[in-house]
Amino acid sequence: MISARPGSVAPPYPERVETLLWLVAAWAAAFLANLAPAFAPANWMVLSFFRIAGESPFWPLTIGGAAAAAAGRLCLGLLARQGSRYLPRAERENAEALARWFERGGFGRTLFVVVYTIGPFPSNLLFIAAGAGRARLLPIALIFFAGRAVTDTFWVWVTTTTARRAADQVIDSSTSWPSILLQFASLLLVVAVFRLPWAKWLRRARKGGK
Repeated sequence: MISARPGSVAPPYPERVETLLWLVAAWAAAFLANLAPAFAPANWMVLSFFRIAGESPFWPLTIGGAAAAAAGRLCLGLLARQGSRYLPRAERENAEALARWFERGGFGRTLFVVVYTIGPFPSNLLFIAAGAGRARLLPIALIFFAGRAVTDTFWVWVTTTTARRAADQVIDSSTSWPSILLQFASLLLVVAVFRLPWAKWLRRARKGGK
């Protein structure tokens, strides 16, 4: 980074341009990482890297990065919606039945999305299942943005203020065995969304509740 001149009110023009380029690159990386259906680093890891490497402004980085992540997941859900037409009929009905049950959850649905997004769970499953089941994606994306704005801000602050050699630690944590196993587990859960007979089970549950 080009340092500002002592006593200057605002950073020199080249530095402002460089800062903006780092921010745009960070937001683009966050979008692409969340567009990926699996095996992408967590959003806070991406943002931490750009905070360390480019000294990007903290609040624009984290809030803008959360918005970019929400946009990426929204696009992932839309792609899953388009791809669901090529699924066998039974698997498509399973996903749609699960999405209808989820949308009837009301406050419980909102609470679930909040807890899910602030937890250590890969959010790809949530958007793939919601998209394939043709659930309303925009409310989920807005809740996701709110959760990510809080958690990413916290973790980027922790990483960049307390960790030594933080850039190396971000890379190591994203390629560690627990992280890779968690990604494989999320893929198995995606398969479970489509292959398990949700439509049949939920019909039985409704009949049993009458």
